[in-house]
Amino acid sequence: METVSLTITLPASIGTGLADVARTEGRAPESVAVDAIAEHVACAMEMRAKILRGEADFAAGRVVEHEEVVADLNRMLDALDRSGAR
Repeated sequence: METVSLTITLPASIGTGLADVARTEGRAPESVAVDAIAEHVACAMEMRAKILRGEADFAAGRVVEHEEVVADLNRMLDALDRSGAR
């Protein structure tokens, strides 16, 4: 796997927390940091992909009016109330 080096300066509280997590998990702080960064990047990329899909849907006219969504939700809630599930 190709790697990229990164040097960061952390606030003391984050550095202490990172060291605590690493010690608790029996891992190197660098390993914990890499996993945290990887998770954050994956979540950010997933969110961006969802936003782009939403923008494409909007541009293509694949939208539902707010009032229609609220009416559907109210019908679902009414059905739950009638069934006693809520």
